[in-house]
Amino acid sequence: LNAGGDRIAFPYGPVMYVVYGMGTLVASALSLATGSSILVGVFFGLTTLALELTLLQLVRQVTRSGSQAALWFVWLSPLTLYICYWHGQVDILPVTLLAATFVAIKRGAAIPAGILLGLG
Repeated sequence: LNAGGDRIAFPYGPVMYVVYGMGTLVASALSLATGSSILVGVFFGLTTLALELTLLQLVRQVTRSGSQAALWFVWLSPLTLYICYWHGQVDILPVTLLAATFVAIKRGAAIPAGILLGLG
C-alpha cells in the first residue's frame, strides 16, 4: 500500500485472511528480522501448497477406494498448476473447503458439512 497499491487488491472474505494471513504474518516478521522481502511470497506459496496437499487427501477420501487416477487428475491438472502457481490465485481454499464438505456429507455429518460449505 505504501508503494501505491490498491486497498482492494485482495478482495476475499475473512476465511482467506485467516488462512493466508497466518503465514504472511510470520513471513513479515522474519522479513523484518532478515531484511529479505522474498519470504512473504515463499510463505504464501507454501500455504497454497499445503492447501493443495489437503485437497488431494480429501479427493482420495471422496473417490471410491482412493482412486489414483483422480489424484493424478487433481495433482497434474494444468488448471491447478497455472491458477495456483503461475497466476497466483488463491481459489484453492474454497475448493478445499468444498471437498471437505463432500467428505463430511459422505460421513453423514450434516452440521459440519454446512459449516464447511458456509466457510467456503
